[in-house]
Amino acid sequence: LYAIYDDGSKSNVTGSATWSSSTASVATIAISGGGAAGGGGGNTAVATPLTAGTTTITATYAGQTASTTLTVSSGTLSSIAVTGTSTSIAVGATEQLTATGTYSDNLTEDLTSSAIWLSSSDASATVSNATASVGLLTAVAAGSPTISAEYKGVTGTLSIQVTSN
Repeated sequence: LYAIYDDGSKSNVTGSATWSSSTASVATIAISGGGAAGGGGGNTAVATPLTAGTTTITATYAGQTASTTLTVSSGTLSSIAVTGTSTSIAVGATEQLTATGTYSDNLTEDLTSSAIWLSSSDASATVSNATASVGLLTAVAAGSPTISAEYKGVTGTLSIQVTSN
């Protein structure tokens, strides 16, 4: 959680904010490193899911409030859909791919940054697992590689065509 000040500067205030969950039976929120919520010292707020449902996570700092909705699913991951803007890409081009997980209770989740990405042929196309560019496809040479995204033992694939210029 960052505070943005009038002069444009920003500061991580995660450990100094007061955190709460509107429905503590669904999920609790605490500061990592063993600190209690709002206790300072840590810089990561961690939500612990307890049961299926929805709760609002709220952070308050210096009279300002920010909140987000957290949905806890009871389902298990059943499939991953790998998508991009096109299945045909020219050599030298890049394309951001997305991995969307579908759970047994029909909830979906963007798994792009959580999945492990692979190409069946790095000679034809590579796909990044680097933090700043997860899921970024780079077309290297003409070919027909299959791109995979794997998360928790479930794999989704996308067949692409890399064309020469």
